[in-house]
Formats: sequence, C-alpha cells, structure tokens
Amino acid sequence: MNKNYSFTQRVKRRSDKLMNYFLAIYFAGGIICACFYNTWLIALIGGSISLSIYYGVKKVVPESNLYQYALSIILGIFTSQYIYQMQGMFEMYFFAFVGSTVLITYQNWKLQIPLMIVVLTHLAIFGYHDNTGIENPYFLNLNDYQLQRFLIHILLATLIFFICGLWSYLLNKYSSIQVEQTRKMEALQKEALLAVKEQAAIESNTRFNYAAQATSDAIWDRNYTEDKVFWGDGYHTLFGYEITPETTSVSFWASKVHPEDIAGVTQTVINAKENPAINSWSCEYRFLKANDEYAYVREKAIILRNENGVPTRTIGALQDISESKLNEFILKDLNDNLEKEKYYLDLLMDNMPDAIYFKDKDSKFLRVSKFMADKFGLTVKDLIGKSDFDFHDKKHAEEAFSDEQQILQNGIPKIDYVEKNIFKDGAEHWVTSTKMPLINLEGEIIGTFGMSRDVTKIKNLEKQQHEASLDKAVALGKFEIASEVMHDIGNAVVGFGASLNRIKRIQEHGNQENLTQLISFFEEQKNAITIAIGEAKADAVIKILAGIEQTQTKNQQETASSIAEQLKIISNIEDILNIQRKYISGHESIERKPANLKSIINDSLSMLFASINETAVNVSVNIADDLPLIKGDRTKLMQLMLNLVKNSIEAMDDQSSEKNITINAYKEANQLVLQVKDTGSGFDKTVADKLFNKGFTTKSNGMGQSLYNCKTIVESHEGTIKISSDGLGKGAITTIGFKIMAA
Repeated sequence: MNKNYSFTQRVKRRSDKLMNYFLAIYFAGGIICACFYNTWLIALIGGSISLSIYYGVKKVVPESNLYQYALSIILGIFTSQYIYQMQGMFEMYFFAFVGSTVLITYQNWKLQIPLMIVVLTHLAIFGYHDNTGIENPYFLNLNDYQLQRFLIHILLATLIFFICGLWSYLLNKYSSIQVEQTRKMEALQKEALLAVKEQAAIESNTRFNYAAQATSDAIWDRNYTEDKVFWGDGYHTLFGYEITPETTSVSFWASKVHPEDIAGVTQTVINAKENPAINSWSCEYRFLKANDEYAYVREKAIILRNENGVPTRTIGALQDISESKLNEFILKDLNDNLEKEKYYLDLLMDNMPDAIYFKDKDSKFLRVSKFMADKFGLTVKDLIGKSDFDFHDKKHAEEAFSDEQQILQNGIPKIDYVEKNIFKDGAEHWVTSTKMPLINLEGEIIGTFGMSRDVTKIKNLEKQQHEASLDKAVALGKFEIASEVMHDIGNAVVGFGASLNRIKRIQEHGNQENLTQLISFFEEQKNAITIAIGEAKADAVIKILAGIEQTQTKNQQETASSIAEQLKIISNIEDILNIQRKYISGHESIERKPANLKSIINDSLSMLFASINETAVNVSVNIADDLPLIKGDRTKLMQLMLNLVKNSIEAMDDQSSEKNITINAYKEANQLVLQVKDTGSGFDKTVADKLFNKGFTTKSNGMGQSLYNCKTIVESHEGTIKISSDGLGKGAITTIGFKIMAA
C-alpha cells in the first residue's frame, strides 16, 4: 500500500511539473493568435483567468485531485479561445486533442470527460449559430457547418477522447500491477534475507561461543529485541562473578561501574546507539570486582542495526587493563618529574646571570645558558656545536681546551678559580669558573660542564679601591700639610685680630678729649690772644683747631667701623678655618641651627668686597623682607655663598662690557629659593653635564672642587641645586632650594 501510494505521488508530481510548461505554452499561444486578428484583450484577460483558476484550485486543495479536473476544463477553454481569436478556424481543435494527450500522464481516464464536454458543447454552439444565421465576424472561417459535419466532428472528438481515456486507464492498471509485483518481490527478498540473517546469527553465535572460550577477555552479547545479555567465561575469570541471570543483567553491570565514571560511559553508549552512522564505541572506566577492588577496563563494542538503523544487537568485550594503567600512571609520574626537572633546568639556564654550559669530549657546546648566548650577541642555537676557538682568542681557547681535556682524563674538577677571558675583538673579561666532569648513567665521562661568573666589575672595583687607597695615602699627606698651613694661617689671623684689638683700644683711649679742652681754652682766652696777635689771627687759630677736631673725630669713627668690620671678617675666617680643620681631621660637625639667609648673604658679600671692587662687578641683591629661616650650618652656608659669588666673578672677562651679578632670595611654596645670576661666559650642554663632577673645571688653574663642594653642602642640607645657561657668552643662573624651617 505504501509502495503504491509512493508511486502515485511520484506520477502526480511529475505530471504537475509537466503541466506548468504546457500551460505556459497555451498562454503564449493566445498571445500569438492575437497578432493575427488583434484579439489582445481576450488573449490576456482570458488566458490570465484560466491560469488563475487552475493555480487557485491547486493552492486551496493541494492534496485533492480537483485541480486536475479544473485543468481538463481549462485546456478545453483555451481551445475555444483560440478558435474565437482566429475567427472560427477549425484547425484550432487540434489543441484540444493535444490537451487530451497530455492528460494521459496523470493515468486517470476520468480527466478526459470535462475536456470532452467542453469541446462537444463548443461544437454544438457552433452548429446552432450557423443554422440560426447569426452573422459574427469571429466565425468567418466556418462558412458551412451542416448537421452531418457536426455529427462527424462529434464522433471523431469522442473517439479521440475515448482512446486517450483508454490509454490512461490501461497505463494506470499496468502501473498498479507492476507496483504490486514489486511489493511482492520485496517481501520475498525480505524473507530470504531474514533466513540468511537467521542462519548468519546461528553461525555468529557459534563463533561467539568459541571466541568467548578462547579469549581471556569478558565477551558479552546483548539482544535488544529479547533484552537479554550473554557473558562469556571471562566475566567470571576476570572479575570473579558467577554467571547468573542476576549478575549478567544490565543493572548489575551499571551498579559496578565506578560512580565517577558511570555518567560518561552511559553517555558514550547512548550517543553511539542513537546515531545510525556510528556502529561501534570504545571507552575506559573502573569496574568493581567481586573482591571489592576496582579494575581498570577497556570496553569495545559493535552495534548491529536493522534496515531502519535501529540497534537490534550489540557485541562487545571487557579487557582488564589495570596493569597497563598502573604502568601508565608510573610512566606519567616519571614524565611529570622529568618535565619538572626540565622546567627547573630550563629556568636555571634561561634566567641565571651566569655562563652555564655543557660540552662533549671535543669541547664543543652541547647546551648553553641564555645569558652566555646573549653575551656573545647570539642565540642559544647559534652556539651549539661551536667551541671556545670560535669566540675567544687562540691563547685563552687553548688554555680552556687543555683544562677540559685534563678533566676528561683524571675526572678531577677545577672549582672556583679566576681567569681572564679575551675575546676576538680584544675585549677583556674576568670570570670565576668551575668546571666538572660530565658523567653518564654508566659512570663514563662523556664531556664537561661548568659555570663562569663575570667578575669584571668586582675586579675593576678592587683596582679602583687600590688606586683610591693610594690616593688616600697621598691625600693624607696633603691633609697633614694643609693642616699645618691652616694652623699657620690661623695663628696669623689670630695675631692680626690681636693687633686690631690693640689699635681699637689705643683709639678708644686717644687724645681727642685733650684737643677739645685746648679749643675750649683758646675760646676762653680769645681776648688775651686778640691783644697779642690780633683778632683775625685769633679767630683763625680757633677755627683751625675746631677743623682739626672734626677731622680727627671723623677719622676715629671710620677707623672704628673698619676695625669692627675686619674683626667680624676675621671671626668668619676663623669659623671657616675651624670647619676645614674638622673636615681634615674627620670630625666634621653635622649640627643644624636656625640660619638667616639674608645675614649670610650680606656677610659673604662683605668678605668679597675687595674682589668685587677690584673687578668692577655690579652686585644687586633682592631679598624679600619676610624671608623665613632655614635650618643649617651657618658657616657651611657662608662657604656655599662665597663659592657661588666667587665663581660668578671669575666667569666674567675683564673686557666684558657688562659685569652684573644679581642675587635673589624668595619664598616659593614650601621652599626658600636662592638664585645667583651672572652675565659671565656661560657654557654649553656638554659642560653642563659635568659641572658637579669632582675634579672637573673649565679654568686653567682650577681644581674642580668648588661646585662639587657646593653640591655636597646643599645636599647635606636636604636641598636641591641646578645651574643653567643659554649657551656660551650668555651667562649662568644657579638656583638652590632649601626646606623652610617649621615654625
């Protein structure tokens, strides 16, 4: 029944597709006919209505054959339309016979009836109109249509429709017979195939029983139709379970699969069974044995399916792989440990800042550290297979080769010795090296390995320390000389101060008062003197004495002021000398007290007054009135100020048109800023980078200590100092920042 239905549907689909082409041809035929008698309206509207009726019925009732009968009527209507368009051309009836022939493809003789009725009705209407004498321009080609002709036409048309209907009937009948024969043949083939399968199943079961007895695996066979499972003897041998209906059930097997594995195993089986394209599965899991120990098993199975792809039988085997699993775990642990050891070695070789290497018996590199490769400007791969002869000078390479050959012979390592490496480009490097024999598992020496650490910096530092100790010894001698010189200078300054004090005392006890008394005496005796020498001379003597008194008083005041200033300068010099003595003796003071920067600037300018006056330098000072105090060593700060101003004076040429020094001191944020600006020679960027270096100087007779000492003093006060210039001949600006002392 299904086969017959399927065949009928195929015939119907094939015929429907053919009808689409024929209907398109019939519609196009109407357009062609319109070209002869200008019947465009009937061709377009009539043809469109006919097609709409056919496809409309087909869409409304697609499962019914009603649209086929509509098709039969429409084919007759198209024939009538052609005759009408061609003004009664009788030959247009051939299109009715073409339609009748096309309908045979549906293999339904009843479809001839609607077409035959339409055609016969149309013929009758023609005969009727001809006998009634109606004149119609669309029947001009049919001038004489007698009853005899009408009957002949009817008979011929009926005969044609009958023959086409008979062909449809016979074609349908023979098709049905063929379908039935095909169905019976398939049934016989199924019975034969089933018999073959049954015989094959018997033989398969026999082979299965033999295989189950011959193998140590647990072979099983599950029949889904009967829902039975058969286990071979290996089930008892491997897992210790007696073969009973209970122990061979699927539920018993599932209860023995490890709880962590059962979900995965079940999903594997389900996926294989539900996919017709899969005919086998394989999985591993833990299976509980009768002695309550888990065995690792590998299960493989094949699926037998029926013609619809539904599983009917599954045959499989369980293999105990516990021993191989144990070996696998051991191997995995070994591999993990090996990977870990390799990781540690790689970590060492890639990150240690030492040259680590392994060499063969020919002293060629087997492996080197990344640091060593980087040292040569190469990759690790580039060094493999090379030797020291490829990178070092010949002498060093020969010494290294000799050491390694000796280790290969006696197996005695060389540990922690210092050697000098000379590269081919002449560069020298000092290293501490350790070289060891490379021994394999059989105890054979197969090469050497070692490590070298670059100690060039340490060597250079030792050299610098040695040179520094020599310099220190020389400096000590200089300090001793300087100490003696300062002692002498100190004595001279003290003596000079004592002399000034004596002058001060002499001046304070001078004869200014006697001169005043003498003037008073002359004024009192003016009359007597006038009588003796005359009034004019008496007045002149008194005025001369008064002028002498005024000049003497002024000179004494200026001398006293100068002495006071010189004593103050001597006091500052003594403070500076005291600092220098402490510096030389190593007992420098770190005491910090509140200091007034304005006072320090003024005192420093007083000490440099002679130099400023001699060089004709204009010094302007701009100090804020509310300048806060800073915490520091007043004498050191004065030394700083003296150095800065002195440097500015020395930076100006005697021939310079402008000799200006501007000193600014002001508060900015939480800092006190001291700025010394001059119009001196200035400097470029190259000099700027070296200004604070100890020993650097641009003066022909300079020592390179002044600015270095300035920086040292500023940094000891937790301050900042910088010197800038716009270039040669454009002067310089020194800017110092000090922390303001907390209130």
